[in-house]
Amino acid sequence: DISLSETFLTYSALTTIEEGIIKFTQWFKDFKTYNSKSSFVPDHSLSDKVAKDHFNYKNKAVVDRIHNLREKYEEYAEKNHFEVSKLYREKRFTEYRGYTFSSGANQKTKNSQHLHELCMIFDECMAYDSNGLIRGIVQPQSTWRRTSGSVFVADVDVCKAGVHNCFGNSTCKYAGPGQFECACPEGWGLYHTHDCVELYREGHKSQAEIKEEIADKIDGLDWNKFVGNADFYPFKGKTLKEDFLVYYPEAKGNVAMLKEACRKSYHCLGFTTDGALRSSIDVRKWKDDSSVTLYARDVDYCSLHEVKCKSGQRCRRQSPGKYACL
Repeated sequence: DISLSETFLTYSALTTIEEGIIKFTQWFKDFKTYNSKSSFVPDHSLSDKVAKDHFNYKNKAVVDRIHNLREKYEEYAEKNHFEVSKLYREKRFTEYRGYTFSSGANQKTKNSQHLHELCMIFDECMAYDSNGLIRGIVQPQSTWRRTSGSVFVADVDVCKAGVHNCFGNSTCKYAGPGQFECACPEGWGLYHTHDCVELYREGHKSQAEIKEEIADKIDGLDWNKFVGNADFYPFKGKTLKEDFLVYYPEAKGNVAMLKEACRKSYHCLGFTTDGALRSSIDVRKWKDDSSVTLYARDVDYCSLHEVKCKSGQRCRRQSPGKYACL
């Protein structure tokens, strides 16, 4: 008797007691099978399916709720005139045959339909390929690998969606479905696709140079006396991913031009042959890169403010241009 539930909870049963008994009996038979030893052996096929269906239902409900909140937030932001990342509830994917990604989050499945569903659930998913890799940030097509597979890219303006890696003062420019380019302000150059570094101009001090000059004055360091005529020593296949002083793209590969520019730039401790002049040559930050050579000036790095050893360690010169905390 469910009359009280119907009265106070407005509950209405969709299945009669007779139908329910039949369905439960069938479920019980499917869920457990009786073996020859008169013991129950679980058959998980049905229970797994029920659990999966329930999970998918709950997951969709949560995703829909998040999307609804995001859309309300977008409306509020638009009314109050401030920028927020745009939500694309529905995404259409364009297939590019003959390509795959070189890296990404591996979903351990190559089922295109499953990958498509995953990308529809996660706002940050902008692409997937036939090898099971999904990507939140899609690099230019020139970086994709030529294979027999396919790449599926969302027809989304990633700049508006905020799914890009244009950092610092670089700005994102839409470059096609799911793709972008980073642009720099005047007087700055794009280093390795997404880092904006101030360009080298003879006779002009960059922001990084001014910062180093202030630090040297605080430390009481006479830079010109300190550096003197220190020579440069090459370290082939080594580079740094940070500590930029200025960027000199016109001098890429020209060691003589880069040496001259480094000598004329304040607090230049070296450079890489890809055109980047460096304010620090911290050996702990060196990276392998067979395409470039790092040139370090042979100075007393241990006396510089950026070299900080742990308690109980002392900075020691190892070789020209190299030091270590020992």
